[in-house]
Amino acid sequence: MCTKHFVTLQEGCGTCSKPLDYFSFIQQSCMFCQSPLNRLNIEKIHCDIFSNSQLNLIKTLIFKEKSVIFNLEAKDYIELIYASFRFLDGFKDLTGFSQDTMDIFHNQKYKSKSSTILAIAFSNADWMYTSFASHFYFVLDLFLAKFKYTKRYDSFLLFEKIVKRDCFAEIREAFHQYCIQKLESGVIRRDFGVFKEEPQLLQKRKIIRREEVKIEKGVTYGKMFRLAKNNLVQMNQSNKNEYYVDQNTLDMYLKEEKRWITKKEAGLILGIHAASLESLIRANLFEVSLKFSGKSKRINLDEVKELVTRCRGELVKVIPSNYISFHEALIKYTIHNLSIVSLIQLILSGVIIPVRQNSEATLRDIYLENDKLHKCLIDLKVRNLKEQGYFFSDLLKVFKIGEKRLRRLLKEHNILPDIISHYKDGRARFLYKETSKLRIQEVLVGRNSNKGKYNRFKSESARFIENEILMHLRSLKKTWKGVSLHDPIETDKEGNDEITLIDILGSEADDVVDAVQLKIEKAKIYKNLEILDDREKEVVVGRFDLELGGEERTLREIAKELGISRSYVFRIEKRALMKLYQEFYKAKR
Repeated sequence: MCTKHFVTLQEGCGTCSKPLDYFSFIQQSCMFCQSPLNRLNIEKIHCDIFSNSQLNLIKTLIFKEKSVIFNLEAKDYIELIYASFRFLDGFKDLTGFSQDTMDIFHNQKYKSKSSTILAIAFSNADWMYTSFASHFYFVLDLFLAKFKYTKRYDSFLLFEKIVKRDCFAEIREAFHQYCIQKLESGVIRRDFGVFKEEPQLLQKRKIIRREEVKIEKGVTYGKMFRLAKNNLVQMNQSNKNEYYVDQNTLDMYLKEEKRWITKKEAGLILGIHAASLESLIRANLFEVSLKFSGKSKRINLDEVKELVTRCRGELVKVIPSNYISFHEALIKYTIHNLSIVSLIQLILSGVIIPVRQNSEATLRDIYLENDKLHKCLIDLKVRNLKEQGYFFSDLLKVFKIGEKRLRRLLKEHNILPDIISHYKDGRARFLYKETSKLRIQEVLVGRNSNKGKYNRFKSESARFIENEILMHLRSLKKTWKGVSLHDPIETDKEGNDEITLIDILGSEADDVVDAVQLKIEKAKIYKNLEILDDREKEVVVGRFDLELGGEERTLREIAKELGISRSYVFRIEKRALMKLYQEFYKAKR
């Protein structure tokens, strides 16, 4: 373009389009077709985008000024324009200057060099970076819609290598944002050249395909659907029947899930058996959640670590001889009703201070002073008796009397137990509060002061009541070996009761229902077997036991009978089942 008159300069002969040399220009005629050169119709250019592009190009290349686009040096500007040509090649002029298709790379087969096409290409490249980044994204969308595979890969990879420099920071940011957006929508894949050059871009995605979640995060499809159903993770389905997961909600869930561990993992950290964790949970020592990993209980990891730290006690070089280990104390003082909960509570309250030799010790590695522990258990038992009550055996020890005498005293004075505990085997234990104990004590004191005046009550009603009580106790003994349908017969990996006897019992009625249901389903299939060809029908009948008196056969058996491979039999079966499914679906509609 002439920058003074804004007209297109002549590049070749107007008749044969052959290039003109200096001699032809002097002679004013084409040396190839001998046509005069005065036939050219010179028109003024009215496209401002084209004119401004030519002016800016002259300023940048000739006058060494920085480009209008992103204020670039001439070298950087030319490299950016060249990389952009790969996105524009093959498209019509976007500036409106002409209606021709831009064949920019003239060194390719069946293409010729044209200054006009190159000038149009420069103007389109300039237009691509005006109104940034809307025009930029528009051109990239056109390119991705038209080209696939290698051309996509090479063009994006070349552009990524060029915009790595600091002078292209704004373009690089927009380009990366565009690639992430197209990756999230499934237009390009994660093995695209851009992501190989910049792997950290994959971490900026907001949406991830479900398949990538399974490979990278280790989350199964079933777990993903369960999390989406419980609104713990957002998952959407595209028009192509593909599932996409919101990375922010997924990362938040996985981060929170790491804070919740199973009973087995908590037992390893604490140094105790996993079955003992249930008693610690009931004692409210740990927070429990059921929203992680299905129905199994999860324990807060921070609380487990905090408990271990608080129970470690003092660090010593040598364990004193009068100290016993944590587990030895539980075994030795079982007769004193010492449980793991009560022992940990004694340690946490500071009554007993354990010692250890290892800085990272668990409960298994701590030691307790034997004499002090024994004294604490005695005091604890006395306090529990006053607070919780006395069992019948405790009253015998407190009053130092025989069992028959105590039973007779309770019956004669109508002193009933305050609490009756029933066990699974049918036994019952009676608990007497402090008030009942004091009442028994008063009776014993009164009897000791009036031994001569005490007469045993032997009325007919008393003997009748005694006989009824004895008969009731004998009937209870018969039920001690009884089995309940709700008794657990198996536990899970963490020691919880999972399966009861009633869960595994079946009945003939169930078998009859299953048989009738199977017969109905087979009848439906018989009605639609006619839509299959002979080989498909033979494969389906043999595979699913649809013939009278027959039995299910394997792929190998059918393949041997038909003289074909197992994989071919599988494909025939799959095709036949799809036909039957479509037929059922039509009938249902």
